[in-house]
Amino acid sequence: RIDPYDTQNPHVVEVNHYQHNWSLNIWGGIVHNFVIGPHIFEGRVIGQVFLNFLINDFPRLIHHLPDYIKNQIWIQLDGAPPHFSANVRQHLTENFPGQWIGKQGPTAWPPRSPDLTPMDYFLWGTVKSDVYSYAATTQEDMVQRIRQSFQRITPAMFDNVRHSFIRKIISCIAQNGQHFEQLLH
Repeated sequence: RIDPYDTQNPHVVEVNHYQHNWSLNIWGGIVHNFVIGPHIFEGRVIGQVFLNFLINDFPRLIHHLPDYIKNQIWIQLDGAPPHFSANVRQHLTENFPGQWIGKQGPTAWPPRSPDLTPMDYFLWGTVKSDVYSYAATTQEDMVQRIRQSFQRITPAMFDNVRHSFIRKIISCIAQNGQHFEQLLH
């Protein structure tokens, strides 16, 4: 109930400008029962920056994986421009021949396709839920929250991710590739 004599407007929206002071570009991955990353990019991510990541940082992020898993890695990229620059595509084709999915890649990930990737429905959903539970104070605070969120993801969580993935695939097939989220109750 609104008090007509109240001196404060109950509909006032307080605008927080913290999100305009800085932004972060984060890379993360899932391989088998392992979460990879996070990798936090400094500055703007363009094709050359992403290529440098693939050459220098990605190998460091997966060095702890067993060789049999490293040898079976597939790289899946969304349609962000840095992911399909010519030099990035060339690097992926040479280093992951036939084992990468993305725009203009050997295996295309079609635009507006159903959201079936565990990266989207699990990893980023989990991280965002963790880090946005309250307003960030500084960029360093946000980086720390992101790192902690990645650390909280355990191998046991991936059993649920796999079961969810199977349910999503079955629902997608049942709907002939059309919208299927309404079937996932």
